[in-house]
Amino acid sequence: MKIIILGLVFILFFSCKDGLSTNEPQSPDTSTLKEYLVFGNVAVGWGCRTSRLFMIANGQLYADTSNAYCEAFRAQKSYIFKGYLLPETEYQKAKAMLTELPTGFFTSAQKVFGCPGCADGGMLYLSYKKEGIIDANWQVDDAVYYRETDTNNKPFPPYVANYGKLAFQVFGKVKVK
Repeated sequence: MKIIILGLVFILFFSCKDGLSTNEPQSPDTSTLKEYLVFGNVAVGWGCRTSRLFMIANGQLYADTSNAYCEAFRAQKSYIFKGYLLPETEYQKAKAMLTELPTGFFTSAQKVFGCPGCADGGMLYLSYKKEGIIDANWQVDDAVYYRETDTNNKPFPPYVANYGKLAFQVFGKVKVK
C-alpha cells in the first residue's frame, strides 16, 4: 500500500505543472528583436540586489530572476537579459508597461531621474529598443513608486511620476516563481 501511495505522489509531483516557470532561459536574443522593453525594480544601494526584471517582446512576458543585472553592474559591463517565459495571463497584467511608455522619455535628453541608489534605495530600470529608431536606457529613483518627488525632494516630470505608479502596480500583480 505504501508503495502505491508513494507512486501516486511521485506521479502527481512530476505531472503537475503550473506553467509559471521552468527557470531555464527561454527569452529571445535581444540583438534579433525589432522591439522590446526591459523593465524592473533593482535595489542598487549598499551593493546590488535585483528584485525583478522583465522583458516584453513579441507579445510575451519574460522574467529574469538570475541577478545577472547586478553581476553586469558590478563588472561595469552591459546587461544582457536572460529570462524565462511567463504565461499569457502574466503578460496581460504587464503589457501596459509597453503600451503606456510615455513619449516624454524619448523627447527628453535626461536618462537618470532622481537619485537611483541614494539612501540605500533602488531604481526603476528601463531599456527600450525599437529597431532603427530608439535604443535607450533610463534609471528612475524608486521613490517614483509612491510619491511625485525623488529622495532629494525634487519633483519628477509628471510623465515619469505617473509611469512609476503604473510600474508599482504591475510589480504587485505579476507573479513569478
